[in-house]
Amino acid sequence: MLLKSTKTPTRKKSFRIHPIHRRIALHASSLLFVLGGGFIPLIHFGDQTLDVTAKVAAPLPSAPATITSLSDQQRVTTSTVTVTGTCPDQTYVVLYRDNIAIGVAQCQNGKFSIVATLSPGANTLFARVFNFTDDEGPRSPPITVFYDVPSAQPQPSAGESGAGQLTINIPYTYKVQYPGDTWSWEVTLAGGVKPYDITIDWGDGQTEHFTRGNLAAFTIAHEYQKVGTYNPLIRVTDASGAAATFQLVAEIKDRLSIGIVPQIFSSLANNSQLGPMLAWPVYGLVTLSVVGFWGYEALALHKHLSLFHKLKRRA
Repeated sequence: MLLKSTKTPTRKKSFRIHPIHRRIALHASSLLFVLGGGFIPLIHFGDQTLDVTAKVAAPLPSAPATITSLSDQQRVTTSTVTVTGTCPDQTYVVLYRDNIAIGVAQCQNGKFSIVATLSPGANTLFARVFNFTDDEGPRSPPITVFYDVPSAQPQPSAGESGAGQLTINIPYTYKVQYPGDTWSWEVTLAGGVKPYDITIDWGDGQTEHFTRGNLAAFTIAHEYQKVGTYNPLIRVTDASGAAATFQLVAEIKDRLSIGIVPQIFSSLANNSQLGPMLAWPVYGLVTLSVVGFWGYEALALHKHLSLFHKLKRRA
């Protein structure tokens, strides 16, 4: 009896990348991208920091800033006065004399106070109110205040070659600086008689004094070391004895170095009425969305891996 030999067929094993493995590789790559690239803004290089500026439209001031002192038709005998009034919270106020800006103040506890200089005779004063994104609300009704120069005091000069009354021009917009940063503004003088004697009271106990021989624009700069709201006051006196003042606002706040996203929403909270209501809830929603996405992906991966291993065991 002849025995027929039988040969056990061999099974070829082939390997291919399963879609689930591709998915794992894809998400691992994305995770590495997030860790390696997405968090780069959180890294500080030496003393360098990353500043993020954000602007969100804020509600316009609903009411004007109203001048309560001085009063309409009041007569005064000093050129430098303090103008006070009421204003909506979360705003700043710019005071105008005859359509020329002469001072700025931040509204605090519903009130503002600005040191200003009047010109001889009638002065038309009014206030403009802005939110912290520099959007204007209603203007205040104008008032007229008369500066009566005392007879013993010489009349101020009208300026060289009819140049006009001495004025200080500073284009103001709201901004926030940090302790140790350089706070600066560009200043331009107009009118008056050169040379010009300039004194700056920075509001933190420090003063600065210098002389300018012409009307060319120049920059004033200062470093505040402590958090707070300061009112630097610039006073300019020309060769004839005429004077002009301009009050500014310097807002100094703590620097937040807790990451790029919280810093963005912190900027929103500091610069608009919507900030406290929207910034952190939105940040929370973003965080939950990220956590939810990765949580869902983890469950999906676990489900597909379990099914894959079951099929592999059966095979």
